[in-house]
Amino acid sequence: MPLLNENLKMISCSDFRLFLKKMVQDKIEKEWTEDFVEKIDLVLLPRNTIKRRYENKGIDLIKLINDSSYYKYKIHKKLILIIIQILLLIQQNRQLETEQLQQHHASVYTD
Repeated sequence: MPLLNENLKMISCSDFRLFLKKMVQDKIEKEWTEDFVEKIDLVLLPRNTIKRRYENKGIDLIKLINDSSYYKYKIHKKLILIIIQILLLIQQNRQLETEQLQQHHASVYTD
């Protein structure tokens, strides 16, 4: 693990700031703005704190810095999961509508 932390320290402040801005532009980072990233004091706010912040969101910052295809894979995987969830909700909604329609028809024919 110390090797990963050393890799993070090897990135210059300006490069790290550019990387964070790119994350804002690409909508990976949704809570920060480019202006906020520009004003971050990377001396007072340790990089490992930022790294842990992304780890808590399921993003390996080191892999993302070293391999941009890692992010594309993660986003692709998340999008697929979201689409599956939406399709399941649609299916549940249709089943509920069918049941309600059947109940309505049953009540109409029994009255």
